[in-house]
Amino acid sequence: RLQSRYSIDPRRVYVVGHSNGGYMAHRLACVAASHFAAVVSSGGALFANLGACTPDAPIAVLELHGSEDASTRYEGGFLDRDREPLPYLGAEGGIAAWARMNRCAPRPNRALPPKDLANGDRVFETRVTSYEGCAPGGAAELWTVEGAGHLPVLGPHIGVEIRRFLERNARITSHAGR
Repeated sequence: RLQSRYSIDPRRVYVVGHSNGGYMAHRLACVAASHFAAVVSSGGALFANLGACTPDAPIAVLELHGSEDASTRYEGGFLDRDREPLPYLGAEGGIAAWARMNRCAPRPNRALPPKDLANGDRVFETRVTSYEGCAPGGAAELWTVEGAGHLPVLGPHIGVEIRRFLERNARITSHAGR
């Protein structure tokens, strides 16, 4: 409906969310990938029930996660709910799952240069893990902020870096049904 009212480039529709919004970004990629070029989750996770994650197209996924996150644990865990705990994958397991769904190379490239995202002090504390050779439109990257918790103090470069990821992953062609 918004695309019919406003001038929106369908190749550049993105979802970015933190915490619950990060879970939402993963969920939207699972159920409506063809509507988005990329999703960015910060401190969110992909739920462990991968049978419920059936993307209808490859999609670029970036997970930004603190290695000491106690709310959405880096190594995975359970989201507490009223009824029963809901399991979620850890940051590395989640991005590996996206790499499989996006038909990327089976092993990640861990030799990429680190980033200075936490506070702009030129200390390169963010480890970058990227899967290469993905299907067109797909990507899977994990940026691990070493020592950071659920709300890392991010420096002035974070917006620029996320925008670079998004621009790198604009859709080449739009999908039918958008």
